[in-house]
Amino acid sequence: MLAPYTSQARQLQKPFSAAVDLFRLLEEMTTRVVYLILKLTNQQILAWTTCPACFGPSTLNSTSYTELMQNRLEVCLDGNFQHRHQSKAGRNHLPVVTPRIFLKQSYVDKVSREIIDAETV
Repeated sequence: MLAPYTSQARQLQKPFSAAVDLFRLLEEMTTRVVYLILKLTNQQILAWTTCPACFGPSTLNSTSYTELMQNRLEVCLDGNFQHRHQSKAGRNHLPVVTPRIFLKQSYVDKVSREIIDAETV
């Protein structure tokens, strides 16, 4: 694709990146509304987001799967892609958004101190 009236290629990375960012924002807002409407507690949200196979909605066609294929959990990660992406992303990046299932470092430090204090008594 060429830019209008030139022989230069269009720069599509920025509009596509902006579209992905907007989609992620809308997805997060939708999730918050769902939690609000369902009146989920923090514990229910944690269960739902960390183990959807156990606490999430059941599939409509679960009987069509063999017993061996039911209740399977598959986790796929591509660390190399993430490292390549981060190294090429540059330095003008947005702040990191920490998922709600992660504990804050201040909380971990507080609990660590409480454990150490309890062990010394």
